[in-house]
Amino acid sequence: MHVSRGQAELGQVVAVLEELGLITTTHRRYIECANPNDEDYWDVVDRNCPGKIELEDEGPYECPICGRIVEYPAVHKEVFEDLYITVQQEGVANYLFAALEGLDVVAALKPVDHIAAKITLSGKKALVVPIVDYAGAGWRASGLDAHKVHAYVIASPINLPPRECLERAYHIELADVLAHDEAWLANVLNAAAQPRHTAFISYSHRDAPFVDRLAEDLVASGVGVWLDRWEIRVGDSISDRIQLGLQESDYLLVVLSPNSVNSPW
Repeated sequence: MHVSRGQAELGQVVAVLEELGLITTTHRRYIECANPNDEDYWDVVDRNCPGKIELEDEGPYECPICGRIVEYPAVHKEVFEDLYITVQQEGVANYLFAALEGLDVVAALKPVDHIAAKITLSGKKALVVPIVDYAGAGWRASGLDAHKVHAYVIASPINLPPRECLERAYHIELADVLAHDEAWLANVLNAAAQPRHTAFISYSHRDAPFVDRLAEDLVASGVGVWLDRWEIRVGDSISDRIQLGLQESDYLLVVLSPNSVNSPW
């Protein structure tokens, strides 16, 4: 992310974020070849020259656009500085997991793939908390955690494109985690872990790509999903697992298509 010289007021915020290990910064100092505020402006042949000359070594300098030799610092020129910010994925994850693990309501926290955490609350409820920016919109927990409640964390740098389905989900902004106290974050986790509806999806395996999109959209919208490919393991009794899934679900979704209508199941 690039912060222009016109946003210098962000300096203190940037310093705090860098100290927390969430970002790294680099600076670029430069002068402009043709700047009306400079002492040598009237000596410039092409006063529309857009050249920017980086101040890396001692002068004199050469404009990369027009080739003019600039006698800086012998002549006074206005110096500009741009700040480039890089969000540190590992730093964001470490900060977030430490903040969550330090809560009184959290009994245990286990990182998952460095982009998510499986959290067990003191009341024995469990949820999976992924960082959407790194996990991706299609990310979901696997195995026995696939149906658990998710609280999505959005670590949104400035100008990040808007997400689609996750904007409707129960989500936490990293900025809010930074701005609020532990009591606020504990309340968020407790709210996210409350029981919710679960939908059992009946479908033809030939329609699996569509069902995957449907399931991910339901999960992102706060609805639990019972899907055979998520729940049934090698050695399980298929009929028993399906019967249990139906008992645990509030709704039955039947995907009607030529494939399902013609299926012997």
